[in-house]
Amino acid sequence: MKKMIARQPIFLLVQSVLALGLISTAGAANPVVPPAAGGLPRCQADLNQCKADLASAEKFPATGQTECWSAGGSGQRINCAGTGQDGEIQAGGLLHYTDNGDTITDDNTKLEWEKKLNWDMLEDPTNAHDADNAYTWGDAFDVFIKGLNTEPCYAGHCDWRVPNVKELQSIVDYGRLSPAIDPIFVVPPQPFGVISGGNWWSSTSDSERNYLAWHVSFDFGAVNTSPKTSEALVRAVRGGLTH
Repeated sequence: MKKMIARQPIFLLVQSVLALGLISTAGAANPVVPPAAGGLPRCQADLNQCKADLASAEKFPATGQTECWSAGGSGQRINCAGTGQDGEIQAGGLLHYTDNGDTITDDNTKLEWEKKLNWDMLEDPTNAHDADNAYTWGDAFDVFIKGLNTEPCYAGHCDWRVPNVKELQSIVDYGRLSPAIDPIFVVPPQPFGVISGGNWWSSTSDSERNYLAWHVSFDFGAVNTSPKTSEALVRAVRGGLTH
């Protein structure tokens, strides 16, 4: 009697599984798997798409540095072979960008950057994209970004934001100098030859001195902080790893 009672729950469980069709009635414990929609050709197409998506997925960008220098105070250029320096290893995705007309897309991070205009050392409050327009940290959000995200919105998108400090530093090209950035970002007409000039705000605050925020200078690619009440330049961004 005890054996029969002990087996009843197992018997009832098997009956339930059979009723749900999770095990074939032939007795083999094989899950009943419906055929894939579209058969093998569709399955292969999905696999190819998956491989393509992986190949184009966000990559950590390289620094852009391809040369090496001595460890001494003279800083002489040397052969990179065997040094282990950044210029030899060149870790990360090759810096590469796509010009979309109104915007620039980083092909590594998939971040879409605002394109600046009219670098002539004169601010133009009537043109939100003027490269000379400077803002306090608060106005970068409340004036500049708010304006870009007001209908009809810049470049057809209403999700522009101030980049965080890592996003902003990702477009620094440490293989270049004054400006330390890819020429695709250089603003015409460039009467002074560079887009550098000044600091560019990030959305990242100093975690200890909260009245400061991080910025990036594209003269040399330096990263530092300034009071949020001071003025700096702003380049909007959207998309990338957060979307």
